[in-house]
Amino acid sequence: VAGASCAAEGLRPDWQQHLQYVKTALGYKYVRFHGLFHEDMFVYNEVDGRVTFNFQYVDALIDAMLDIGVRPFVGFAFMPSAIATKLNTTFWRNGHGSPPTDLSKWEDMIRATMEHWQERYGTEELEQWYFEVWNEVCTVFQLILDSANVRGLVSSRTLTDSGLVPAPSTTSPTRLQ
Repeated sequence: VAGASCAAEGLRPDWQQHLQYVKTALGYKYVRFHGLFHEDMFVYNEVDGRVTFNFQYVDALIDAMLDIGVRPFVGFAFMPSAIATKLNTTFWRNGHGSPPTDLSKWEDMIRATMEHWQERYGTEELEQWYFEVWNEVCTVFQLILDSANVRGLVSSRTLTDSGLVPAPSTTSPTRLQ
């Protein structure tokens, strides 16, 4: 697994050329990155209470990776600002590391993403990917889930009820079975 910083960087031709080189030279099979739902990927949009999802940049990134011969190690982390509980950001990429203001909106975003990928790439391809739901299970996000008595919402309800992903471990990434 190669680490590649932020998702939007993967849209750049020079990044893709470097990935091709690394794939050829070192044989990496997976690339893990942050920021799939970052503002610069333009996935989540909400106007007057109406939510829409745009997967144009996500598709371009995943398509480029698959064309190179690597698969994504998907991290469902960082909130779009529209549903982040805090608008302060972390790291130089200004990611919103806070939990969502509304878990059902986050759940809808994850479900829409998985359903989109199911339709676009198919089950056989998705079964080869790894998934990480938040990468710091000991953060405030976990505390909020615990205190709201909704532990398991993300893994059980969001991903597994769709039939697309098994319930992940809280300590390690999950690969579709």
